Amino acid sequence: MSYSRIKCHEDLFDLPPIHVICSRFQDSSHKFSLRNVKEFNFGGYTSGYDYHYNSDEDEDICDLLNVSQCEKVTFQLCSSITDISLLQGCEQIILEICENIIDFSSLGKQRSLSINTNPHLINVMNFRSIRTLILEECCNLEDVSPLHGVYDLSLLSCEAVSDISSLGGHHRLHISGCNPILSEYHVLKDIPVVKLVDCDISDVSVLSNAKVVHLELCESLKDVSALRGVRELTLSCCSKIEDISMLTTVQKLTLENLCQLKNYKGINQMRNLCLQVGNLNDDMLQRFPNVKCIECLGLDLLCRSKASPFSSFTNLHSLTLCDGTVEIEVCVDIHTVIIERCRVNNISGLGKNRVVRLFHCVGDVLDVSSLAAVPLVSFIKCGFIKINYESLKNVPRLKIDDSDVIVVDKKAKFKY
Repeated sequence: MSYSRIKCHEDLFDLPPIHVICSRFQDSSHKFSLRNVKEFNFGGYTSGYDYHYNSDEDEDICDLLNVSQCEKVTFQLCSSITDISLLQGCEQIILEICENIIDFSSLGKQRSLSINTNPHLINVMNFRSIRTLILEECCNLEDVSPLHGVYDLSLLSCEAVSDISSLGGHHRLHISGCNPILSEYHVLKDIPVVKLVDCDISDVSVLSNAKVVHLELCESLKDVSALRGVRELTLSCCSKIEDISMLTTVQKLTLENLCQLKNYKGINQMRNLCLQVGNLNDDMLQRFPNVKCIECLGLDLLCRSKASPFSSFTNLHSLTLCDGTVEIEVCVDIHTVIIERCRVNNISGLGKNRVVRLFHCVGDVLDVSSLAAVPLVSFIKCGFIKINYESLKNVPRLKIDDSDVIVVDKKAKFKY
């Protein structure tokens, strides 16, 4: 089944009966049928160079004909939306900064629901049967007891939530930015996938049966020996952890900014290790020569010399560069290179990679001709003055999603 993206709703009128993704709707001055639309995205986008919707003079967009037939609906920054009862049949709903929605009682039959920034959400009784539920910055939500048993539950920056004793029965639980002093961590026992950010947990023995554990900004945590049986483990910005030597049985270990790390004997020979570092000279990076994945933050990578700075890492599979300046002229022969939120001046040295992805990057004129032989190339929400996309027309898997070209799908018979 082919999917395409369109910029404005006028494009619907000449569209053949196919499944489309609708985005960047600038007004709803007349109603139209959405019988072919499976994904509907309405409103402002939060990036700095995309369209920002102003709904002050618009009618309630939920009144659009047949919007209830969409499989996935996303509303962003839509202050005019108050009645969402027409959405009750949609399988996936994302409501982002739609602060005037007061009544959520019509929801609860969705497969996936995400509510971001809403001060009126207090009662979540109807949400107990939703498979994937994300509640973020719902500042007045306190009672989460009805959410016991939700398969995939995320509570993000819901600052009034302090009691999680009623939770449990989840496959995945993500708690981040809520009240750091949470009660009753015993409810985490037997949850396969757990992510805790900015929590005061100190005894992680309740997580010993988990398969995937992510612990970040857990300042009370010192002893992680109980996690030796975890399949995948991420330890990030937990400043009191000094000893990880017992974690050699973890199948995939990710270490990020462990400033007090002292004992890592045996870990430095692991071949399933991922590291996040601040720069290429980071001491932690030098301790682990067999690292598989590296994520560099705040890095100015100017590769102009003959040798790649990553050539000594013989097991390196994936490299992610974030929040800096990138200029790569020499070969960086790694399977996957991901560049996020960077100013990119030159990537001519990435022609031998299997996957190259750029997300939210900016720059002037960028020559991408060296990527013509790369099997998978992505430019997502990038803001370059000019890119010669024509040189990439023979790339087997090419995705371009920015202000100029929305999607190029070689299997489809149309382009937008």
